[in-house]
This record gives sequence, structure tokens and C-alpha cells, in this order.
Amino acid sequence: MAKVRVSTLAKEFGMTSKELMGHLADMKIPAKSASSTLEDAYVAMVRKQLASVIEARAQEVEAAKQAEEQAAAAEEAARAAEAERERIAAEKAREEERRQFAAMPRPSASASPPRRPARRSAASLPQPRLPRRLPAPRPRPRR
Repeated sequence: MAKVRVSTLAKEFGMTSKELMGHLADMKIPAKSASSTLEDAYVAMVRKQLASVIEARAQEVEAAKQAEEQAAAAEEAARAAEAERERIAAEKAREEERRQFAAMPRPSASASPPRRPARRSAASLPQPRLPRRLPAPRPRPRR
């Protein structure tokens, strides 16, 4: 295996480079920055020493995922319930409108249909206005 950067190892463990640098300092492993490389022997020691920390972090991440999924499911259920309430309210409004329409008096068959207004002649229609002509642009002064 080749050398591994501290930042790569931190990503693998699911922690920040700063946190891993603190653990490396506690284990007396020489690393000055996140871009420092670690030998294979050091990487094996780190993995062995931090196995419990990695496991605890994995459990935290899993618990956070489950909490997020539960929150998303609860939010979706609330949205569905709200949509159902809106649908029922709209259905009731439509039914009430139908009842009111059914209760309206019907016009008798002997009544004449409403009259259409007389058509205007072409001469009486308003004429469109022509656009006003714009003045010619002024020349720009030379510098």
C-alpha cells in the first residue's frame, strides 16, 4: 500500500481533518497538517486505535439518518392530511354550488333569447393611432 493523506483518512472515518489531527497528536504520530502523509504502519495503528471512535461515529450517523427519515415521513403524512382536508373542503363547496344552481328558477321556453348588440360600421370604429415619429439621434462629440 502507498502512503495515505490525513485528510483522506479523515474522510474515510467520517470526521474532520482537525479531529483526526487531535487523535494523531494523542497517539504521538507525527503529522503537521491535513495534507501530511502517513506510512502504512501508522495507518494500521490509527485504524486499530480509533476503531471504537469510528464505530461510535457510525452509530451517531445512523441515528441521525433514522431521525431524519422519521421527520420526513411525519412531514409527508402531515402534507397528505392537509391535501385531503383541502380536497374534502373543495368537494363540499362544489356540492353546495350544485345545490344552489339546482334551486335557481329556470327561464320559461316562451321567453325570447337575449338580444345581441348591433354591429358597428367600420366608419364608427375608433381608428388606431400611428406611432409618433422620433427625432433623429444627435451625433456624439468626438474626443
